[in-house]
Amino acid sequence: MRTRTSTFGIRHPRAGFSLVEMLVVLAIIALLSSISFVVLGKTGEAAREAATKTSIKILSGALRERVDAFHELTANAFQVDPDLPVKQNGRIFRQNVEAFSSMYAAGGNATPISRVQAEVFVRQAMFKTLFPQRRADLYGYDDEPQEDNGIANDSPLLNRMYTGTPSIATRKTTSWVGRNLGALSMTTSPYTTPTDNSSTESSELLYLVLTEGDVLGLPPSDIGGIDQNMIGDTDGDGNLEFLDGWGNPLQFYNWPTRLIKDDGVNYWGTLALPLPPATMISEYPTTSLLISNLPAPPVVNTSLLPDRRPIAGSVASHRMYRDPLDHNRNITRWDVYVAPYTSVSSALASNFSLQPPSPAGAYTAMGMNSVWFHDANTPSMPLIVSPGADDVLGLHLPTEDGADRLARVISTEDACKALGDNLTNQQRGPQ
Repeated sequence: MRTRTSTFGIRHPRAGFSLVEMLVVLAIIALLSSISFVVLGKTGEAAREAATKTSIKILSGALRERVDAFHELTANAFQVDPDLPVKQNGRIFRQNVEAFSSMYAAGGNATPISRVQAEVFVRQAMFKTLFPQRRADLYGYDDEPQEDNGIANDSPLLNRMYTGTPSIATRKTTSWVGRNLGALSMTTSPYTTPTDNSSTESSELLYLVLTEGDVLGLPPSDIGGIDQNMIGDTDGDGNLEFLDGWGNPLQFYNWPTRLIKDDGVNYWGTLALPLPPATMISEYPTTSLLISNLPAPPVVNTSLLPDRRPIAGSVASHRMYRDPLDHNRNITRWDVYVAPYTSVSSALASNFSLQPPSPAGAYTAMGMNSVWFHDANTPSMPLIVSPGADDVLGLHLPTEDGADRLARVISTEDACKALGDNLTNQQRGPQ
């Protein structure tokens, strides 16, 4: 008898996946892909941020070395025995002060100037020309080229930029600069930098200062540790710029006093903006986001609220009211009830006349005020800023007019919020 084999329970393999299984697999793949994109995106952002911080740290070190050298070589030029041997660079500063004092005395100014006040003014003017954030900073006491006024106080960097006769018509640019820094004349408007690339100019000048310029004898800085991808020419004008990890030019402010005092007078570290309804005021932290370890505001005179002026006694010792280039307030003083800042010498608070030896005739030099220099009695710390991942700086550009160029925060809610991801050389702690 033959035995029959039962076919019940025998399964034959299927030819493929069911539609449901395929949909499940595709959903899993899509989920994993989205997760990987998020992770890789965050990793890419972290890498760009880290690269930006590294570049800013290197640039900050090179800049700080030069600023420290400047302070050392321009400190108390007339507080030492002039017969003692001094460094040649210190002697240059002394000679500049002597020349300025002579020109001021010959200029017919009604208000006399002391030797110490002349020293402060020359120190401020030299700092501006040696650490320029806009092209106008290269032009000495009045933001005008030497050939316009006959005064030899322009930045030594100009000797690297141009060659030929002093005439604007015949002077030629060197390979050091390209198209936008080529024009010299500032006669149309000394407030305005005549360039169509104002967002790159401070970065271009910082590059020139650190890589080609010298500060009272210091050699060019060593910035070899910066990734070459962080240096470029984003506007195609032939001038290199320092870039952040997102490919945007870093912005350079030589004395960002309006970031510290938005109104030029009172230090609060916040910006108050009216919100609807009009009676509501919202305060956004601004200064502390870009400059760390700042002290609390001084004691406030409550009788002057809502003006909130500090009490004069609390201001005298507060470090947010001391200019490192005029630490002893030889140019300015604090006058809390009449005018927040008053010049000791009225001639230095406004324009005054200088008499050059040749050509004959006095010309007007710029006074010690925030339009031409910076806010009085305010610390200045050179600031290098990246707008961060959102590409929104939140600050007025360093090439803008008047006091806006002093790193004043743009007075909008969006600009204040944009400061949150900015990266600077003055931030402290883990970065």
